[in-house]
Amino acid sequence: MNRATLVDSRSAACEACHAQPARRFPGLPMQAIDGFSATRGHPAFKPLVARFDAAAGQFSWSEASPRDGEPHSDTNLRFSHAHHLAAAGLRTPQGSKVLGCSDCHEPDENGVSFKPVQMERHCASCHRLDFDPADPQRTVPHGQPAQVTGVLRDFYAHAALAGGLDKASAPAFVQLRRRPGETLSPQQARRAMAWADHESSVVIEEVFERRLCSTCHVVRRTGDAAVPFAIAPVAPQRPDLLPHARFSHAAHRGETCASCHAAATSQHSEDVLLPGLKRCGDCHGDRGSGAKVQSTCLTCHGFHAGSQNMAATSPPAAPRATESPQ
Repeated sequence: MNRATLVDSRSAACEACHAQPARRFPGLPMQAIDGFSATRGHPAFKPLVARFDAAAGQFSWSEASPRDGEPHSDTNLRFSHAHHLAAAGLRTPQGSKVLGCSDCHEPDENGVSFKPVQMERHCASCHRLDFDPADPQRTVPHGQPAQVTGVLRDFYAHAALAGGLDKASAPAFVQLRRRPGETLSPQQARRAMAWADHESSVVIEEVFERRLCSTCHVVRRTGDAAVPFAIAPVAPQRPDLLPHARFSHAAHRGETCASCHAAATSQHSEDVLLPGLKRCGDCHGDRGSGAKVQSTCLTCHGFHAGSQNMAATSPPAAPRATESPQ
């Protein structure tokens, strides 16, 4: 037998050091812990939360302080779980639809966390990206603002030059359907393009600020005539909100999502829907405590050995933020 695999799994082995860290490791920022049951001392969870620096356009991550109350994390998304989980359902292009957690959250290959939510896969059937009532099948891409702006300008330029456009604001010769081979005079072409520039500018503003993008995203004006709007980066979805602990959703498949996550009452995307210590304690407890799941420190934490692993570790590097909707 490999002696390296022999680990003392008793919590007492961990508590010998961690119950009094100030004495064992003076100067290190470690909290005292001497068990998990409600009658003993386990620190409150400190999930990683994101903070967005608008000037730098970047996210940073740090552990939330239990003293801050309910943790909140910057996302740059406008989203309400409560709205999407309404028991009465939602009005969608396909009719009324009642959504559940599994409509958007799919377990990853390991069953530990969930795959990232994707616009095209999870949102597009309800959140259509059409922009002109006269041509509802035409949509803008869910991508970079420069792409969206370019598609809109190209659409109205082509429509103005091709003719047959059902738009009361357009010049009469733009509204008329032309015969094959019939072209505009230079003066008409200039008027058509002037109208297309104005119409696309109106629609670009509507798409970004009033109807599509701003429904879910933080939008700002750039002052750049070529690409007048920008979308704030979206915080990446992290599977490691508790980087110093070990957790698997697959191991908890007997529970419902709602039994641990208060999504049905969450109005803001900034809510960190992580259950508190008390909820875990409803099932887990120290050996001999009478809890339904007799647990030790190693149930949720990895054993460490060697002086290089004794110091408190810093949170892992943050995943790269999404610079625009993908």
